[in-house]
Amino acid sequence: MGLKNKNMKRSKHPVRNSLIIIAVFLVFGGALFFSSANESLEKLKVLCKQPNASKTECMTRMRAGGHYKSKAGELKEAEEFYLIAAHMGDEIAMFHLGWLYHTEAIKNMVRTGRPIDKKVIAQANQWYTKSAKLNFSPAMNNLGVLLMTSDGRGSPQYMAGIDWVISAGRANNPIGVWNAQKYIKLASRNTDDEKNGVWNPRTTYNPKIILSPTLERTFYNLLPVSRPIAEEIRKAAETKTPMKAPNKPSEVPGLAFYNPEIKEKIRRDQQDR
Repeated sequence: MGLKNKNMKRSKHPVRNSLIIIAVFLVFGGALFFSSANESLEKLKVLCKQPNASKTECMTRMRAGGHYKSKAGELKEAEEFYLIAAHMGDEIAMFHLGWLYHTEAIKNMVRTGRPIDKKVIAQANQWYTKSAKLNFSPAMNNLGVLLMTSDGRGSPQYMAGIDWVISAGRANNPIGVWNAQKYIKLASRNTDDEKNGVWNPRTTYNPKIILSPTLERTFYNLLPVSRPIAEEIRKAAETKTPMKAPNKPSEVPGLAFYNPEIKEKIRRDQQDR
């Protein structure tokens, strides 16, 4: 099931629409790695079929194309770029593909008030899982969040989600560390950093996880990381300074969408339509 480009019409409900934007649109930042990020898909397909084509370069350029198109809101085109890179074995493109499906499902649910599309969520699950099994910690984290929000507390799926989030934390993903803090029992075998939810950039981690837009697409609790928090993480990484969770999850900018009072306003807003 593919993604469609949608142009949202002006609405008499600006509060609801602004919350939709907060809930599902990522915060982009930083420069793309290739100045040729706007290369056409067909051109890249031809180049990548050449006998001397570098698989790594092809994956990277396809992924950059996906970033460019998704930033422009051209989700169908972004999906095509990411799919090619993902099928070539690019775990980063797999993660971003999962993110596309995941956020599209959330956006449609919020906009329509209908139950979340299980087919689209299944696609997000599929690509997050492929990426997570290749040890890409942002995918571990987001897969955990997806599973925990797809089923009831205490269910096998919910518990599997907790395991993935903790795995992301133990891979020293900063968001994984903070998300996992609430689930890791305060047992003697756990480090003080795990107990206190401290991300230590002095410990080994994959530097690709804090690049843009990957970091901004990693879910802190229930929403993508905000730009200010992403910049704090990058600064901590640069200075090798341990970093505690910047806020309680419920206080993170953007999580107001999950505030019961605001959810009630949205419900009333939808009834008035």
